[in-house]
Amino acid sequence: MVLLVDLRNRFLAFSLYSSSRQEVASFKTLSDKLKSADEYALSLRQFLALENVSKEDIEGALLESVVPTLTK
Repeated sequence: MVLLVDLRNRFLAFSLYSSSRQEVASFKTLSDKLKSADEYALSLRQFLALENVSKEDIEGALLESVVPTLTK
């Protein structure tokens, strides 16, 4: 699977796609420049757990961001 991360001014979206390019799952949360990296990692871990996906299932990732302060 491939993890797509879309970071916008108001939201952060995670999507999982299969090798056949089909969306398997998606999740949105609010983006907040006051959140720590740990808080974002926790959101991602909870999303993966909710969908019964382990980190070993992720073969690659793509990040799209329009918020430079959160991309660092």
